[in-house]
Amino acid sequence: MGLVKASQQLDPGGAEAPTAATAFAVVPLIVLMAAQMGTSGDNGALSIATGEITQALGASTSEIQMLNTVYSLVAGACMIVGGMLGTMWGWRRNFRLGAGLAAVGEFAAALAPNVFVLTWCGRLLVGLGASLLIPSVLGLVPKIWHTEQHRAQAYGGVASASGLAILFPIILGILLDLTGFRVTFAILGVYFLLVLAGSLKLPDVDRDRSSMRFDGVGAGLAASGLFLFINGISNLSTWGMWTATAAAPFSVGGLSPAPLFIVVGLILLITLVRVERGIERANGGCLLPHAFLTEPQVLCGLAACTVSFFFMGMQIILVTPYLQVVLGMSALETSGVSIVFGIAMFIASAGIARVFPQLAHKVIMRAGYVAVLASIALLAFSIVPGGLVMPLMVVGFALAGLGAGAVASQAGPVISLSLDESGAAQSGGVQATCRNTGQAIAVALLGAVMLSFISSTMTASITAIDGVSEATAQEVLSTPLQLESDETFLARWENTDAPDHAITEAAARYSDTRVNAIRLSMGVAFVICLAGSLTTSFITKDRSKE
Repeated sequence: MGLVKASQQLDPGGAEAPTAATAFAVVPLIVLMAAQMGTSGDNGALSIATGEITQALGASTSEIQMLNTVYSLVAGACMIVGGMLGTMWGWRRNFRLGAGLAAVGEFAAALAPNVFVLTWCGRLLVGLGASLLIPSVLGLVPKIWHTEQHRAQAYGGVASASGLAILFPIILGILLDLTGFRVTFAILGVYFLLVLAGSLKLPDVDRDRSSMRFDGVGAGLAASGLFLFINGISNLSTWGMWTATAAAPFSVGGLSPAPLFIVVGLILLITLVRVERGIERANGGCLLPHAFLTEPQVLCGLAACTVSFFFMGMQIILVTPYLQVVLGMSALETSGVSIVFGIAMFIASAGIARVFPQLAHKVIMRAGYVAVLASIALLAFSIVPGGLVMPLMVVGFALAGLGAGAVASQAGPVISLSLDESGAAQSGGVQATCRNTGQAIAVALLGAVMLSFISSTMTASITAIDGVSEATAQEVLSTPLQLESDETFLARWENTDAPDHAITEAAARYSDTRVNAIRLSMGVAFVICLAGSLTTSFITKDRSKE
């Protein structure tokens, strides 16, 4: 006990600042987990409030689309910058500023008189808050917990918060039904104020902040490059992969702007890497340190961040639409299935480091990848023409949660073992960016694969059915085929002269094609996750056996 007391010190706010010799600091972890859950829950609140916002504020489809996009674009584009600012200003100060901006943004959303204010004041401020808050959550871990075992437990706790955040849409959905979207956003504002108050319990690590100068050139390149890349990826299916759709904001000679955004964004990011090398040599510090992109073990950790959230993107674009659109399950029923994933992810993320404190990071991460790959296979075969094999899906979601939790919880420790304390803290912005980008890529890529397969297969299939004329086929396909229910597909034929047997055959073919499209997309996800698992061979600095 004397050793513990001698190693403790009080920060100016009165909170104990744990050192390597103290017991595990539980209260700071609860504060960090609450912040992580809040940023995830905010997105859930907006998604379930979209219908009421449309009616209450008279929002158009394009306005709703922008409303749902601004947060992720701003947060994703600015998180690397948020990581640098935390290093310069201090992580606790960065955390507080992020929580404060998020609270103001939520209250602005609650009071918004129109969609414009809701989008460009409320959602913009919450996105900026998240771009500071999320990197600070990851950046504070190596600053607060100094032993290898404690850091692993803290990273696991933060990762588990993503699993617990699945409960938010259910709770917020009940609030929305009872009180409306304004009260719901106001409650979220109070939530972030409580997170801000909780920061008083975070130890003072700001005294160790870096003397690094603000990298304006790098910040501009990173923010603009990520903004264009994520925007392009997110809108591939909406704006068109090649030919511009009616939803595209503009076209370039009839071509979709989405690929252009992606290419220009990548060019800016490549330029960023080259520019940062020169700035790092000149100043000794920069927005994107060279080690983040050249140290193999750091790349393994960043790949783990990307893959774990890539899987969540797969769930968003493939599984949830199938359950709700095709099978007609309610949001509450779908959430019930998703809770299996969230609980399993929480157990794996929070429990592994505590139950198996000496198990190597490489072993845990590889086991997690195996579980994720097995879950993808189970989920693929749980979806059958016109239905669902629920036991397979439940087991698949449970395995997915265990796997994603194991992989995500090891990303931070693996990265921190390869960098000094300052670098490990600054990497929080890059880790957060990889998470957002991984989810955006999954939604765009897997959605494009699914829709392209459905469109190309059914276009050829319908015209080959006996009794279906070319004019009838064109009429049925006048609106591009999506992932839709049998009833919606049959409604396409109501005003055609196709015989009943042809319509029945077309519906059967569509049912099969729909399942094959989802399975093909999951096959792509399987290959990408398999590629991510191979990066575990880069882990050379692993958990101490002492």
